[in-house]
Amino acid sequence: MQPTEKFETPKQEIDWIGKTAQERIIQQAQDERAPNGTDATKKTIEAYAKAEAKEFLHETAILPTHETEHLVLKLKPEEHDIKIEELFKVALEKGIKNALDVAAKFGDPHVEDDFHRFLVQYLHTIGAIPGLKEKSTLHGELDHSLFTVTLPSMQGESEKQNFKTFIQAMKQFYQSMLALEKGAHYSLELAVQNHGRDIALYASVPRHGIDIFEKTVHAYYPGASVEPAADDYNIFTVGGAIAGAYAQLAEPAIFPLNTDAAFEHDPLAALIGSLSRLETAGEGAAIQIIIAADESKMNKVFESVITSAQKQPGEKVKDLYKEATGSILAGTGKALFSLFSDGKKDEEKKEKPVDTHGIELATAKNKSQTINAAVRVIASAQTPDRAASIITTVKSSFNQFSLVGSNSIEWKDIKTSHLFGFCQAFSFRSRNPDEELLLSIDELAT
Repeated sequence: MQPTEKFETPKQEIDWIGKTAQERIIQQAQDERAPNGTDATKKTIEAYAKAEAKEFLHETAILPTHETEHLVLKLKPEEHDIKIEELFKVALEKGIKNALDVAAKFGDPHVEDDFHRFLVQYLHTIGAIPGLKEKSTLHGELDHSLFTVTLPSMQGESEKQNFKTFIQAMKQFYQSMLALEKGAHYSLELAVQNHGRDIALYASVPRHGIDIFEKTVHAYYPGASVEPAADDYNIFTVGGAIAGAYAQLAEPAIFPLNTDAAFEHDPLAALIGSLSRLETAGEGAAIQIIIAADESKMNKVFESVITSAQKQPGEKVKDLYKEATGSILAGTGKALFSLFSDGKKDEEKKEKPVDTHGIELATAKNKSQTINAAVRVIASAQTPDRAASIITTVKSSFNQFSLVGSNSIEWKDIKTSHLFGFCQAFSFRSRNPDEELLLSIDELAT
């Protein structure tokens, strides 16, 4: 049982194990024993697990001892933990031998036996498992890396200065993240797991954008800590109840929400406070924001609306915006607006005032680039009433973003029949256009 060359990749390793198992099957047949593919593969893996890594793996492919120990710590068995799936992930990323070594270091025969059985079944069915298409939506959702982010405090500054400095940096962060590939999205999340009260900030970033993300965070928040998350957090209580909702704008998107210019305190404190009242065990909650570039370039639409309102007394910004977005959705191909109208209508409008208030609000909204963002809140608890109570508290923390006479956030509660799909979208960090808000970077940063 020795390969002709040492393995440099997990694929070489898998191919060799499959070939060796097949040779065992042929040998069984020659010995006039009934060929047993499962038994042959199982014995191949068991023998391979006992071998020294240096006998089979190229030196560049051997997992260093400290990294093996690190993986063991990350995958330490916990109740309801999907250990086998995590070990399989190690096998795909680091190779089967390294994954077997990690499994052995658990010191749990049950886990190791399950992992052996899983590998056997996988190797017997790998040819029948359809590959995940690189350009598929699921591939895009899974091809993300999760990070925990700890931002430094602004030493020597007043609370107001601290907050203002933080928001300005956040605006630059969102602007820089627009450099991600077209169609890409990322998420920022505040969460409390179902077995603790620590509130953590997470970021899920497409792998092609990790370099941009890390450099951007460190550029605008020197001293920030950005660490790969050892395990994805889990807010769900086993056998518990779930409640969820997503944000909507009460008025057309051309009218802004409250931004940092009107705040004297950090609004993030209220959001964190809404998550701090959970029980240590059996309750979890999260605020998830899925962010993507506005590829429809709505800033140009806003500018057209403002120009039309200025040139057409009597026309309301709200009506002009509805007309513009209606034309876009209908795909009529007509110009967004006509800056000319028939003489009769002109005469009728001469005495009507310009919508000064609407223009001021739209101009404020259009000061920074627009962006698509879905804001989800989700909670898990022992009873439906408690889960709903947590959600109500979290939703109320967003009231501070209401701007009187302009816009505010409303919530769409998820019906029980739709909760599973909502939870799945939350877990996979999927985009859903029906949930997205059109926000300016100023609004999102606040």
